[in-house]
Amino acid sequence: MNLPLVLGCAAAGLAAGAAVPPIAEWSARPDEVRASRWVPVPVTGALFALIAWRTGATPALPAFLYLAAAGVVLAVLDPALHRLPDRIVLPSFPIAGALLAAAAVPGGDIRPLVRAGLGALALFAAYYVVAVAVPGGVGFGDVKLAGVLGLVLGWSGWPQLVLGAALAFVYGGLCSAILLLARRVGRKSRVPFGPFMLAGALTAVVLGQVPLA
Repeated sequence: MNLPLVLGCAAAGLAAGAAVPPIAEWSARPDEVRASRWVPVPVTGALFALIAWRTGATPALPAFLYLAAAGVVLAVLDPALHRLPDRIVLPSFPIAGALLAAAAVPGGDIRPLVRAGLGALALFAAYYVVAVAVPGGVGFGDVKLAGVLGLVLGWSGWPQLVLGAALAFVYGGLCSAILLLARRVGRKSRVPFGPFMLAGALTAVVLGQVPLA
């Protein structure tokens, strides 16, 4: 384990976590969300440390960390708003894409970058089909987020892309079942799906350091 890298990323995550509440509130109307001032700080710090521990000093680390930071913001917003604001999701396409393009430069191998683009298209298309075929199943904010997640998961590898996509539905199904059993939601209630997509992607990125194919 590269301890200095992990500790440095943890410190960066704490700083990024402190920025989550104002960014979340900026992304919505003032009366829509009042984010916790403390929870995002340790959560983001822990995520940054975990990703740095599992990936090491890979050129794609900045892209993974950016996705983690943006993911914490979206995980705060989706349950509160029942939507994923374009102010966060849409800029993530060029930001994540640029970070991954920069990661491809040192080794001169563009195959992971091509795979990232194809992964974004594949996951975007899959979610789009679900959104059209099953109204109320996933929203179009989820469709756009799927494209962003597809970039990073595609870079990690096809097995990671499939795993991340599958785990989103596994996590979502388990959580919905628990909430139903606890009578916290009804059968027709809509449970925000964005946090499960992010959790699935995070799991796949972390496990992506273990050969899956």
